[in-house]
Amino acid sequence: MQLDSKESDIEQLREKLNDLQLRVDSSSITSLQPDETDSNIAESRLEGWLAIPNRANIKRYGWKKQYVVVSSKKILFYNDEQDKEQSNPSMVLDIDKLFHVRPVTQGDVYRAEADEIPRIFQILYANEGECRKEADLESVPQGDKTNCLPHKGHEFIPTLYHFPSNCEACSKPLWHVFKPPPALECRRCHVKCHKDHLDKKEDVIAPCKVNYDVTSARDMLLLALSQDEQKKWIGHLGKKIPKTPPSTFARASPRTMSTRSVANQSFRKNPKNMSGKPRKSLSTQLDLTMLKAESERLARTLQEEQNFQLSQEHKKAVSQYKQEISEKDLTIAQLEESNKSLTKEVENLSKEKTELNERLQAQKQEFAAEKEELANTIKTNYEKALNIERALKTMAVNKLTEIMNQKDMNLDQKTRSSTTDLRKKEIENRKLQLELNQEKEKFNHMAIKYQKELNEMQAAMESDDYQSQFQQEYSSPAMAMQLAEEYTYRNKFQMELDSKESDIEQLREKLNDLQLNSSVTSLQPDETDSNIAESRLEGWLAIPNRANIKRYVWKKQYVVVSSKKIIFYNDEQDKEQSNPSMVLDIDKLIHVRPVTQGDVYRAEADEIPRIFQILYANEGECRKEADLESVPQGDKTNCLPHKGHKFIPTLYHFPSNCEACSKPLWHVFKPPPALECRRCHVKCHTDHLDKKEDVISPCKVNYDLTSARDILLLALSQDEQQKWISHLRKKIP
Repeated sequence: MQLDSKESDIEQLREKLNDLQLRVDSSSITSLQPDETDSNIAESRLEGWLAIPNRANIKRYGWKKQYVVVSSKKILFYNDEQDKEQSNPSMVLDIDKLFHVRPVTQGDVYRAEADEIPRIFQILYANEGECRKEADLESVPQGDKTNCLPHKGHEFIPTLYHFPSNCEACSKPLWHVFKPPPALECRRCHVKCHKDHLDKKEDVIAPCKVNYDVTSARDMLLLALSQDEQKKWIGHLGKKIPKTPPSTFARASPRTMSTRSVANQSFRKNPKNMSGKPRKSLSTQLDLTMLKAESERLARTLQEEQNFQLSQEHKKAVSQYKQEISEKDLTIAQLEESNKSLTKEVENLSKEKTELNERLQAQKQEFAAEKEELANTIKTNYEKALNIERALKTMAVNKLTEIMNQKDMNLDQKTRSSTTDLRKKEIENRKLQLELNQEKEKFNHMAIKYQKELNEMQAAMESDDYQSQFQQEYSSPAMAMQLAEEYTYRNKFQMELDSKESDIEQLREKLNDLQLNSSVTSLQPDETDSNIAESRLEGWLAIPNRANIKRYVWKKQYVVVSSKKIIFYNDEQDKEQSNPSMVLDIDKLIHVRPVTQGDVYRAEADEIPRIFQILYANEGECRKEADLESVPQGDKTNCLPHKGHKFIPTLYHFPSNCEACSKPLWHVFKPPPALECRRCHVKCHTDHLDKKEDVISPCKVNYDLTSARDILLLALSQDEQQKWISHLRKKIP
């Protein structure tokens, strides 16, 4: 059901994308309106709130609200909008299995309220077209099948009625509280009648109007928000019903059944001794009159039903008309009262306005007089201040001349005192410099001490005692099995979800590009494709089956690079089914580079220019079968650290040279003892390390090998390799 919901969301996005693509490709791009695209999508899709009965008894248990979505293939029921966003439907119906949609009458839902009946409609569908969480299928009792009495297409079941009900053949009461008469009810059309009519073989029961098989079909009642909503849903679902229903549901029509019954009765009435042309003509006339009477009776029943519905509509219309007239009279009276009150308010406001205008003019005159007085006072004050400042200025100039004359006498005395001050400052600077150097030495000693303690702690963490204690705590078989099952189950659904998200992301990018560029008339379709290709890359690559490339060949993979993930598929069919074999997190990428001959010495010479390497963190990988490359215990115990290297003792039986002294490092039968770094794969003789020769350069790898992994990828050509490397380097965080 979750996959059906996801497919409906993807279908909605694709419909929007196709509509926009068709309109962009057309010549009249400027005349495109967004309302037209929305209306086209709305014609093929409908969604909204409906209600379904909790159980069969609507009056007792009530209705349950559901958010219903009608796509091109499915009808999806959600408990709320949050379930719709999380793709968690409660029930799914196949549209291919629908064969009837109709509004109900009062006889169909006699337990429902009177105001709810115009909003209820019924869906009829096949049993195999339903899929729900908790299947509460209504099974027919065995007694109904054994006691079933067929008559004119009906399937009558004996029953007793203790509540008010009338016979539909003779219109007499069919019920009694204590001793009801024997009655029959059709399993198909629910017609009720006395059992005596069938026992006495009276021809008063009309043929059955239902033409489907009850054992292989189900019905569902739905309550809309209003009568207009009910008509909209019935019209939309009526268009979705297939034109050719399944053969299992086809039955003879009521008219053909009635003609057959009448023909059989007429055939029985004709005795064997009746012969001659007059009697034959009379029998044919009698058959025709019987057929006409039957058709007129059916037409009369239909007209009576229509008359009853029209009378109810007439009563409703009259009551609504009276209510509208009373409401309009009340509104007229309220409007007249408000009109009177508003006219009085307008008169009062006009009087207030005239008074305010008179006051404003008087205040303006007073303000002008006060303004003139203020200007005069300010002018006199400024003139006084200006005269005072002029007098002060002349006094200051006189004082400055006197001070300058005195300064010339004191210059010789100040030069002598300045030289002594400079010597004192130099002595203080030297003392401060010595103190600074002492503090620096103390800081360096403390840093060296703490670095040693940190190295000792790391060595203790990497010791065998600590690791063995950790393994004993978490190595129980039950816990290991449980963890493995949960890991595989989580991986499977996580990879499917990542693949679905990449498809939805691609569709949304195309949709956004088309919506942005639809307003520009000069845009070409090739430009939109190039914008999408810049943020997304996909194509064929190959990965090695095992570590030995030459022996186990390459395995082709279809690779898709989205904004967050790198997804590997075995083929394009797996991509369509959202079934990836491996997923890598782009946030966990560390490095992307082309390989050299020393990195892949087992590969063919013409393949090396097409191979590149991806380095990523362990936690960024998610695959179906985790073939993790575990380092042997011997490598950890025999690991020799030197200048950042982690050397492992080994022997080389194939051509190889020492990278320290350039001498041969191999022999077919008796190779010399050698070392190889686990990090950078540097090779050298063990003698260089034993003799402590300073000929080995420091390790160039600066990542933790235990928390990082690499993968080799083979492109179709060298240009393709460069394209993949440049695209992935842009994605590295």
